[in-house]
Parts: sequence; structure tokens; C-alpha cells
Amino acid sequence: MTGVDGLDGLFEVRIGERDFGVFTSCTGLEAGTGVVVLSRPPVGRTAAMSDWLRSRPEKSIGEITMLGPERAPLACWSLAGVSPVQWTGGERRGGRPGAPFETLELSCADLTRIIW
Repeated sequence: MTGVDGLDGLFEVRIGERDFGVFTSCTGLEAGTGVVVLSRPPVGRTAAMSDWLRSRPEKSIGEITMLGPERAPLACWSLAGVSPVQWTGGERRGGRPGAPFETLELSCADLTRIIW
């Protein structure tokens, strides 16, 4: 599996019953297990993310869908044993000037890619 990890694009994220919206960058999908890191400019979902993290969620299932032109699904990854590692909001990417980014880091026990 190549061609996705670390690229910018559109990655729709759902964990359990929660929809965390679309992220613009993703790493860790090609590893199969371990840590997945997603980032995006802040989009006003801070409260939803904070509520989820404060609830101390148990490991659950999730899904990351890579979207193509016109937001058509290109590929999907099913995540099992997902739990949050860290979430940061409003930080500048790599310390560079420009728009701030928020980052969500997830731990997952199993990651399976589904290709359409």
C-alpha cells in the first residue's frame, strides 16, 4: 500500500458514533497498527473534540475515508481499538508562520484498508 501516507488531501474521520469532520493531512495509515496523526485548519469542532477527550473514551472502532474530487470516497480504513493519544488546537504547523492547525493523534490496535 503506497501513495497515501503523509499526503495532504481530505480524510473524513468517524469514531464510534462521533463525526469529527474532514482533516487535510494524515500519517500512519500505511503502518497497519500504531499511531495515526490527522491535522487540519481549525474548523469549529473544538467543543466536540474536547467533550470526547474529557469523557475518557474506551477503545472503540472508527473509520477514516480518503475523499477524492467532489468528495467521492477513494479508500477507507477501518480502525479497531481506537483511543485518543493527544489533541492540539490552533498551533502553527512546524512553527512556520501562517494559519494555525489542529492535530488529532489516535492509537489503534488494528487498521484495515478497504479500496473502492
